Amino acid sequence: MDQDIKAIKPYISHLKKQLALLKPQIDKLTKIKLDERLISTGSEMERLKLINTYLYVLNSLLFALAKLTGVKDVSMIMQELNRVKEHIDEEKAIESKLLNIRVKEQSTKDKVESEINNILNKPSISTKNFEKKNTHIKFENKDTKVSSAAKKITKPKRKNDRKQ
Repeated sequence: MDQDIKAIKPYISHLKKQLALLKPQIDKLTKIKLDERLISTGSEMERLKLINTYLYVLNSLLFALAKLTGVKDVSMIMQELNRVKEHIDEEKAIESKLLNIRVKEQSTKDKVESEINNILNKPSISTKNFEKKNTHIKFENKDTKVSSAAKKITKPKRKNDRKQ
């Protein structure tokens, strides 16, 4: 029995050290109430991360406590941990989608900016029009010459203008 106690003592001392390291983190997490943290948090994604962190920490601590106190049926705690894991996976998927949307928006913005710069850097009149000289074509219709008599426009007479 003394050998069993000697074998367990290193584990217990390691557990005490780990709990000592965990205590400041737990104090930091519980220093401000969850409601106050949620109110002061800016975006919905930050709130989601905060809630998932709280859920994971509390369920993990509950699981560790159950194991240390010798509770045999931890299936309910495991179900809750799996549910929290699913929420964290959903959070990561949403974050990935948002990142993809931001990347696409930035890419589109860069393309539009590049196109605008290309358009603004080109001359407004094409240089091809000025490359060849004496290429102007003068259109003149020689077949249909209009006589000067046809060019005269006469006003139609009105009924009231007639002399009786």
